[in-house]
Amino acid sequence: WSSNNQFLHEEGYLGGKSGYTDPALQTVVSLFSIPLSETGVRHIAITLLQSKDRFKDVENILKYLNKNIYYGGEADANTAWVKERTDMPEIYDKDFVTLLLGGDIMLDRGVKNSVNKNFNGDYSALFEKLGILKKSDIVFANLEGPISDVGKDMRNLYSFRMDPSAVPALKGAGISVVSVANNHVGDWGRDAYTDTLAHLKENEISYIGGGVNASEAENPVIIEKYGIKIGYLGFSDVGPEWIKSTENQAGVLLANNPRFDEIIQNASKQVEYLIVSIHFGEEYQTKHNARQEYLAHKAIDAGAKIVVGHHPHVIEDTEVYKNGFIAYSLGNFIFDQGFSENTMKGMLLEIKLEKNGNMSIKKNILKLNKFFQPDTITGGKEEKIEFN
Repeated sequence: WSSNNQFLHEEGYLGGKSGYTDPALQTVVSLFSIPLSETGVRHIAITLLQSKDRFKDVENILKYLNKNIYYGGEADANTAWVKERTDMPEIYDKDFVTLLLGGDIMLDRGVKNSVNKNFNGDYSALFEKLGILKKSDIVFANLEGPISDVGKDMRNLYSFRMDPSAVPALKGAGISVVSVANNHVGDWGRDAYTDTLAHLKENEISYIGGGVNASEAENPVIIEKYGIKIGYLGFSDVGPEWIKSTENQAGVLLANNPRFDEIIQNASKQVEYLIVSIHFGEEYQTKHNARQEYLAHKAIDAGAKIVVGHHPHVIEDTEVYKNGFIAYSLGNFIFDQGFSENTMKGMLLEIKLEKNGNMSIKKNILKLNKFFQPDTITGGKEEKIEFN
């Protein structure tokens, strides 16, 4: 179940849930408060069961509301009207799942200053031009640092700690899964790290690459959509070593773990598609290095279908290797590195996973504006990848 709703910030929306299972199809429950006069209101509950044509469903709801409740809308609602006035995706196709995989998100330092100065402290404004996120089934990105208001600054050269008020903005934008395996997650110590995990859990954002102990860090996040099981795992190849997860301590999952292959193999047996995120490589290099290739190939040999990389802060090359696809670095998603054109953009990898084991890929390019806000997306050409 998800709390995401396009009415989330609208006056009159009280709350709701939406979800999907194969037997029940799409199910939505929403509660609204409708003003009837200056002082009177009416509470309305709208429930959809077994929905498979969202446009037609909305059309029917609007017709009912116009007939039974005056709410100021047009009386001739039809499918064309719904399409024109909403940002809903087309009818769900149960034969494939659409994923989005983005780069590094860092909401401290210059980004935080920009949000406070230009958006009145509202982090959700950073995502207002990213409607593509809510049109996708699962959205993943790397969370570059802790989100917390506790901890002790470890005095690294660059030390990040993001405001917890940003977490609902991530959720509201449609981000489903984040990696907490990177070189900045320990910037404010283990207390801030565990607090980050708690904030993510509270806002129903799944995390990979770390956990409250080694067991949680090594187990994949599994999401089932339309009968397709998709798993996510994360590793860091750039530390920090001191905050690695243990049997009794929270921390990250490191790529130098001697059980690297085994962890991936175990995860791949539980799903149809396994995505592995690795924080690796050299900063600001547009070509991957031998170490990245070694780990990415190793991950696919162990059962991963897709490997995505973070850390270089620029887009790197991609590769089809055996039965897998590798994007060595997705670059930046939201970051304050305004010193070059390459660091002010990232790849928003759009992947369609099919039940027959095939996938298609679009290498969309996202560009940030001077406010460090994703501003434009240039759609990539769809590439169909068929594996034997």
